[in-house]
Amino acid sequence: MEFNVSHLLKSPVGTTREYDLYPGERVPLDEEMVALIEEGHLRLDRTNTGILARGHARACVHLTCARCLDPVDAHVASDFAEEFEPSVDVASGTPLPAPENELAFTLSARHILDLGEALRQNLIPALPLQALCRPECAGLCPSCGINRNVATCDCVIVDENHPLAALADLLREGSWSLRSPGA
Repeated sequence: MEFNVSHLLKSPVGTTREYDLYPGERVPLDEEMVALIEEGHLRLDRTNTGILARGHARACVHLTCARCLDPVDAHVASDFAEEFEPSVDVASGTPLPAPENELAFTLSARHILDLGEALRQNLIPALPLQALCRPECAGLCPSCGINRNVATCDCVIVDENHPLAALADLLREGSWSLRSPGA
């Protein structure tokens, strides 16, 4: 998602341009995860230091269910506002010093605003912490690995790390009774 903003940089402060984001455009989130834009809108405002990019984006991200490992399409949305500062003077073509605002993005030497990284940084926090195929997902059997949403198994699960597992051991041994300790 690149936008040539050279004309906007030559315009007076306060000049605005608006764009719609193209559905289906890909935003890489990491080496494997990609967000596909469903819809979005971008407003570019000329500021005294560069360009302010504001807007919103809705995207679909293919994830894996945290319980059963089936594929899940997560629909995420994000509003964003990011500053972009030029690296080259638009009138003279001379390189500019590094931006004072270290959080600002930099425009390319050809005055191209690349929205990809800004969108990536705003869509990642919108991802669900645990993607689920559905809220009542039964997950995988920890013993045999069968998907409990599709089939059932006869596995008996003994959780030795359960906080009350020691009490279950006492019941099996028969050394525990309902008598009070002093009786």
